[in-house]
Amino acid sequence: MTAPRIAPPRPGAARATRHAATDDATLALRRTVASALRERVQGEVRFADVDRALYATDASPYEMTPIGVVLPRSSDDVQATLAVAARFGVPVLPRGGGTSLAGQTVAEAIVIDVSKYLHAIKALDVERRTVTVEPGVVRDHLNAYLAPYALQFTPDIATTNRANVGGMVANNSAGTRSIKYGKTVDQVVAMTVMFADGSVAELRELDDAELAAKLAAPGTEGEVYRSVARIVRDHADEIEARYPKVMRRVGGYNLDELVAPKPFNLAKLVCGSEGTLAFILDVTLRLHPVPAKRCLAMLHYDTLVGALESVALINRHGPSAVEIFDHDMFDLGRRNPALRPLLGWLEGEPAAVLAVEFDGPDEADLQRQLASLAGDAEIERRTYATHVAVTATEQHDIIEFRRKGLGIYATVKGPKKPTPFIEDAAIPIEHLATYVPEVLEICERHGARAVLYAHASVGVIHIRPHIDLKTVHGVATYRAIADEVFALVRRYGGSWSGEHGDGLIRSEKNRELFGDVLYEDFRALKRAFDPEGRFNPGKIVDAPPMTQHLRYGPDYPSIELDTVLDFGAQEGFGGAIEMCTGVGDCRKVGVGTMCPSYMATRDEDHSTRGRANVLREALTGGMPGGLTSREVYDVLDLCLECKACKAECPSQVDMAKIKYEFLQHYHDAHGTPLSVRAVGGVARLAPLAQRVAPLANAVLAARPVRWANERLLGIDRRRTLPAYARQRFDVGFVRRPASTRKPASQGGAESRGSVALFADTWTMFNAPAPGHAAVRVLEALGYRVELVPYRCCGRPLISKGLLRQAKRQAEGVVQALQPFVARGVPIVGLEPSCITALKDDYRDLVPGPRTDALADGAMLLETFLTKAWTRGEIDPATTFARNGRPVLHHGHCQQKAVLGTAATRAVLEWTSGEVRDLDAGCCGMAGSFGYSHHDVSMTIGEDRLFPAVRAHEGDTVACGFSCRHQIRDGTGKQAMHVAEALAAALGD
Repeated sequence: MTAPRIAPPRPGAARATRHAATDDATLALRRTVASALRERVQGEVRFADVDRALYATDASPYEMTPIGVVLPRSSDDVQATLAVAARFGVPVLPRGGGTSLAGQTVAEAIVIDVSKYLHAIKALDVERRTVTVEPGVVRDHLNAYLAPYALQFTPDIATTNRANVGGMVANNSAGTRSIKYGKTVDQVVAMTVMFADGSVAELRELDDAELAAKLAAPGTEGEVYRSVARIVRDHADEIEARYPKVMRRVGGYNLDELVAPKPFNLAKLVCGSEGTLAFILDVTLRLHPVPAKRCLAMLHYDTLVGALESVALINRHGPSAVEIFDHDMFDLGRRNPALRPLLGWLEGEPAAVLAVEFDGPDEADLQRQLASLAGDAEIERRTYATHVAVTATEQHDIIEFRRKGLGIYATVKGPKKPTPFIEDAAIPIEHLATYVPEVLEICERHGARAVLYAHASVGVIHIRPHIDLKTVHGVATYRAIADEVFALVRRYGGSWSGEHGDGLIRSEKNRELFGDVLYEDFRALKRAFDPEGRFNPGKIVDAPPMTQHLRYGPDYPSIELDTVLDFGAQEGFGGAIEMCTGVGDCRKVGVGTMCPSYMATRDEDHSTRGRANVLREALTGGMPGGLTSREVYDVLDLCLECKACKAECPSQVDMAKIKYEFLQHYHDAHGTPLSVRAVGGVARLAPLAQRVAPLANAVLAARPVRWANERLLGIDRRRTLPAYARQRFDVGFVRRPASTRKPASQGGAESRGSVALFADTWTMFNAPAPGHAAVRVLEALGYRVELVPYRCCGRPLISKGLLRQAKRQAEGVVQALQPFVARGVPIVGLEPSCITALKDDYRDLVPGPRTDALADGAMLLETFLTKAWTRGEIDPATTFARNGRPVLHHGHCQQKAVLGTAATRAVLEWTSGEVRDLDAGCCGMAGSFGYSHHDVSMTIGEDRLFPAVRAHEGDTVACGFSCRHQIRDGTGKQAMHVAEALAAALGD
């Protein structure tokens, strides 16, 4: 019986077609394929609508919904998937981190995602400086493994903390330092590949005898060798004539790597083939020593042309990188709270800055190179300022700012967005100063302002015109600019693809760029490797027009919600979701905070990008059940609302805010569960329970009650809810000894004025010790403490999506605190999540001048103290005594994202000579999250936090109430609040 087959996708299927009802036959076939895969694959097989939506996009302007997704655990799983695909006549798409900018990693195919399981480092040969890895290993993780050997895999791309090495090989990635180290193809030594028929081959450099044996071999491998050898032999002159003479050429297939006298190594050909020829099972890479020293010279220019003219001059001095930044990048960076601190080196308002990097074995070598650069009069006369970054910290900040450039442009407001499509051209550097202005003139003529950045040293300037692809005019402009710039690139002898690849954006130009002879060779080569066209169809050859399969097109629906929160700054709820460009910074692990659930599960649906994709599809009709479906709820369920994405995502996607709003609509559609009402209403329950604290604590700790809480409220029985204090904080505040109520003088000074202490629910009813410690500290410093009458800020209501109730709560808080604001009394809080509610969430919940005034006047205790210190109002040295105990500080997620933790560290240094900020991401508790998601919560904690706390000998400080409880539950150790650390250091 002949197996049913899926017809090849019709190029240019409109969005409306993709979102139309799927016919019964296609649904049945999809179920059949999924069933066949589950019978043979040991890994994960995901064919649900939500899974397909997760993998429909990458970081490019394109969207193609896959047939389904397989996450293989072994090469056997890959082989089984290829066999099922062949049986049913469906394409397959190898995929790693999905950070492609050209659409290589989207297709109507079975997506084989290697990133979750196939990431082993199989072998390291330190003497020969080679390493063999599976395709899913992340570049930064590989280099961390190599660090003890002072070796590195050199292609230094912007997505280095989440890009899979297999994807880098398939794309032939390059990055910032290619002028010195070359592209990925220059590092590829060998690879093991699987052809579409499931056969496996080892590809490596061959001598004449070995090549002759391969040419005589039977099967797919022999056919591949014969076909490639024939093309290279017969058309060597055509390859020489038609391939652009620039180092950064990654378009087409790498036939030029096989032309004599170069050795014959098919691994070089598979590199850069974008998953169209074979599946890479492992790859052996050449490594380079890590330079002992690096420095950066930041050359500031009044004019863009002056900067571009300098590139060839700078290259004479042997830099390891030359990167260009434009004025727009600085302007957007200053507006981004996470990026603003990285720009301390910037002088004035430059039109452009060139970051010139040198590396070498020692400081003397760096100084020699810097002196050579500084002594170049031709460069000096074009610059107006130069800043040299010599410290590792400052260099890291500059490089990190450059890496964020890709996403930062997504924060541009308005319908026109900087769009990648002409940005990858590689131009001979001697033509940059004329080419770039001509491109900008083309864009301007079409009404498209442009931004630019990237790799000046090798002539790859990423120019991105502002285009609205949701309009017919915008799509026409997209096409027109591409055609005109392509003609310009050919005139200057450049390459259309310099590092981002062909994909769906540039493949259509390959016939025109390489000519009919080589284009037909490309097609013949593709047929030899992949006779049925199974691997990633429509890339490099036989591609659809660049205007098809657009994620946003003229038919993209404009649907907005009637929201409770104000989404004006994000251009609506849909705009907040569309801020995600797909660059995948939320897929990093082992560093930073975003995204804690992804770090725990390594699943795309638990990344910020995955959630944005599903939300966008649901909002625009691409998901059965719509926005308030259970499937969308499940995708958002593991969002901890940590707000890390708001700070760490270069596009500033605020998934916490999006989730708050989603939950309100979900409750409206399905009703509000008892568990949500109970947790959201904790502020009403707390005063009642605290009155009978001993009884309440005993009851809550009892096993039957914990069992009942799990059944009724979803609170894991392994958790014990926070105990209640025997005495409310405000009662203790009133009853404190009269002598302590008088502000202590400091050096004879009188009272320094009033401070309004905003006690949160946890401080008021559960853990009053930090509150009493704060009062002691403030009064010891000479401040009169006024206790704000208790009102919950509404954080639990906000977090649970009970926004209308939260709105009423917030209005009451704003009203209650208005007298303090009017008097100019600082409002000081202790719980970071409550202060971020006042300073961040309230602006969206109850926007207006009174809210803004409150937000400006509210701050954490440590922020208030550091401000007083910098004003010269207090002298910590006369009040606090340093002890010899080291301090480990774990910052609260929302504090890190919205407020920053520098003030916490600063005041802790008043108490200890050894303070360490722990880069441990989220603790995993996140308010009530850890009570209902125990296993994921503990996995997050075990990532970095728990091991660090267990190993630490000294005090651990965590300002978040839930953070302290998570540390106790995960390590058995008790952390303290910063106020307690300060109070313990008060002098006699």
